[in-house]
Amino acid sequence: MLERSLLTGCQSGMYKTTDHGTTWKKVFEKGSVNHIIENDGVLICTSSQGIWRSENAGDSWSKVFMSVNNPFYIQSTSMGLIAILPGQEILGQFGSNSVYTSTDKGLTWTPVVNPLPSSLNSVYAFAEAGSYLFACGNDGIYRSTDKGISWKLVYSGPDKMNFFRLVSTESGLYALLVQGC
Repeated sequence: MLERSLLTGCQSGMYKTTDHGTTWKKVFEKGSVNHIIENDGVLICTSSQGIWRSENAGDSWSKVFMSVNNPFYIQSTSMGLIAILPGQEILGQFGSNSVYTSTDKGLTWTPVVNPLPSSLNSVYAFAEAGSYLFACGNDGIYRSTDKGISWKLVYSGPDKMNFFRLVSTESGLYALLVQGC
């Protein structure tokens, strides 16, 4: 039962407790875990070896996506799941991050082709607040009022190398400046 479990991801995999942390069991050994979410009873995690999915509260995992660059972020929205992969490194330079979506609880993934403005070339996080979708990158925080078809810069950070974490709650959207300032 998922509501009675606690999972934690780290460099060596993922661990699970069902007794408030008294005992822990390693349930994932497929590389470091970057992000874990729950979507309608299905757990999905990003790891150093792709995107993985569990339908049994994390006791077993199936690989559902693999790429040369492994995803570092995943978010659930009303439109489905969004995963972000780092840009490919070529001669010491990194390309733009790429975005993939899933509308079937993470079973299949489709690349998003050019939905973001060129000024939002590196996406680090997405959040949904009400009918708005937010994305953050080096220039600041962008908002879409049409489910990601178009984007408008709504907050410029203190410099051009900003890195935000976004959290959406019933009372609003919160942005944590992790890098920059």
